[in-house]
Amino acid sequence: MAGTIPTSREAAQPLVDALKSDLQVEEMALHVERRNKADDVAVWYEVAILTHEEIVRLLAVAARTRAKLSVLPDDRSVMKVELRVSMKGAHS
Repeated sequence: MAGTIPTSREAAQPLVDALKSDLQVEEMALHVERRNKADDVAVWYEVAILTHEEIVRLLAVAARTRAKLSVLPDDRSVMKVELRVSMKGAHS
């Protein structure tokens, strides 16, 4: 149906696919969540260390998918890598 709003998973699928192919992140490690705004969806995963090459690939994924990238420290000696996109612009 034209003009329908995508679900969180549909909006996040390009990010999920890119993280799996470009960074070899296991799908089971990826989390998809709605964010503060009703029109934002985030895909995140935890990692102990990011190499320079991984950071470069993450930046390329963010640019290609028009996602906002955040790498947040955690209190368990891991980092949370999060890419966030607006569901407003996502449609198939």
